Amino acid sequence: TMCAVINLRRIPSAPGWTGAATTIIAVLSLESLAAAGLRVPNPPAIVLLAVVFAAFTGGLRYGLLSAAIAWLYFAWSFSLPDQPFRYAGENLARVMIWAVATPAMAFLVGWLKRDADQARVAAVRAAAAEAESRANQAALAALQQSERRYKALAEIMVEGILVLQQGRFVYANPAAVKLLGYTFEELRGTDFAPFIHPDFRATVIDRHRRLEAEVLRPPEVG
Repeated sequence: TMCAVINLRRIPSAPGWTGAATTIIAVLSLESLAAAGLRVPNPPAIVLLAVVFAAFTGGLRYGLLSAAIAWLYFAWSFSLPDQPFRYAGENLARVMIWAVATPAMAFLVGWLKRDADQARVAAVRAAAAEAESRANQAALAALQQSERRYKALAEIMVEGILVLQQGRFVYANPAAVKLLGYTFEELRGTDFAPFIHPDFRATVIDRHRRLEAEVLRPPEVG
C-alpha cells in the first residue's frame, strides 16, 4: 500500500525579505509624514511592529536584519537637529536601550517562530506516519483474511495442493496428505525432490528454482 508523500522541505509562506521591506517602508512612511508636518507620537512602536512581522514571517535572520534597520532609524531620529548621531539629555540612553531591546525582540519572535515551524513539521510527519501505519495494518488484515479464505477453500478441495518454500513443504491440504500417504507433520520441512520420479526430477527441480527466483525478484522501478 502506497501512502501520499508530503513535501516537508518547503511549506509555502511569505518571502523572508518581506518583513525587512516592511520595516523600510514603515521608516520611509514615518519620515514622509513628519516632513508633511504630521508627526506620529510614538514612531518606535510602529517600527517595532514591522520588526515583529519580519521575525515572524522570515525567521531569525530577517528579524535581526529588520532590527538593525529599525535601530539605525532610532539612532538617527533621536539625534540633535542637523547633527546626526549626536544626542542630548536622555536620548542617548534611549538609543542604547533600543540597541538592546530591538534585536532582543526580533530574536525572541524568531526563536518562537522556529520552534513553531519545527512543531508543525513534526506534527505533519507524525500524522503521515500514523496514516501509513493504519494503511499497513489494513493491508495486513486484508492479506490475512485472504489467506484464511484460500486455506478454507484448499481444505475442502478434492485435488491435492502442496505449498513449497525453498524446495520444502510448508503446507499440504488433506487431499494431498491422503494422496502421498503421510501426515502433514511428517511432510513439514522435508525436501520435495524425493517425491518426484527420477526421470523427471532434474527438470522439475530446475523449473521450480526458476519459478521461485522469478517470484522473489524485486519489482523494477521506473
